[in-house]
Amino acid sequence: MKFFNMRALNKKKLALFAIFLILINYLSLTSYPIKDNFDKMALQSPWVENILCDNTTTASYIYALYVFIFSGFIYADSLVIDRESGLMNIISSKIDYKKYMIKTLCYNFFIAGIFALIPALVNLGLWFSVRTNVPLVYFNTMNMNPDALFLGVFFKSHIVFYILHFIKIFLCGGIIATFAIFINTSLNNKYIGMVVAFIIDILLSLILVRVMPNVEVSLFIFVSSLMKPDILTLIIFGVFLIPSLIYFSFRLRRRDIL
Repeated sequence: MKFFNMRALNKKKLALFAIFLILINYLSLTSYPIKDNFDKMALQSPWVENILCDNTTTASYIYALYVFIFSGFIYADSLVIDRESGLMNIISSKIDYKKYMIKTLCYNFFIAGIFALIPALVNLGLWFSVRTNVPLVYFNTMNMNPDALFLGVFFKSHIVFYILHFIKIFLCGGIIATFAIFINTSLNNKYIGMVVAFIIDILLSLILVRVMPNVEVSLFIFVSSLMKPDILTLIIFGVFLIPSLIYFSFRLRRRDIL
């Protein structure tokens, strides 16, 4: 684990993280006027509504950019670096190749999920400590879409609702990181993965928001039935995760990922 942390948590990456963390929470906490708000734009796609307590969407859009950039940046370049430096040959001579690859992919998923989650956790803590006049549950149910993911849970247990949303943020960061390391490794580029993931997410959002409402009514009704948050979550989950798993499964069998 120490080896992975040394590679992921260098000064450049931690400095970038600190800048985003401060900027996101500053914009969120200084929003005016003070009021409850359910902000579902935090990761820019319909499957990952978040709970940044923000009166505007500025902090949420920056958070969206942060999650895609940082999840695809913090460790998703590791396999490309290993190939260019020859480090993989050294590692493979000391430990099992398959074991190292699995550990690399798992660490990439975990560290990206953690860093995706930290700004939201800090945001929640700051709002409850600094802005003490904000009620314990800072969701305005009048602003919540009736089909919002976990809405049924919200009315039954606020605590479970928070937990589910934070788990969702963690999984989102991990999935983006997995997709990014797949793109980076397959194209032998250290940075293109995070860009491709962000572009795909924007295209999916544009299709759902701009294109679908203009198609034939019958087709739109059918597509709308697939746009329920739970179904849509699985669809976009598959778009990012399935190609990545297929690629690494194939390469692990051939033992020639690099």
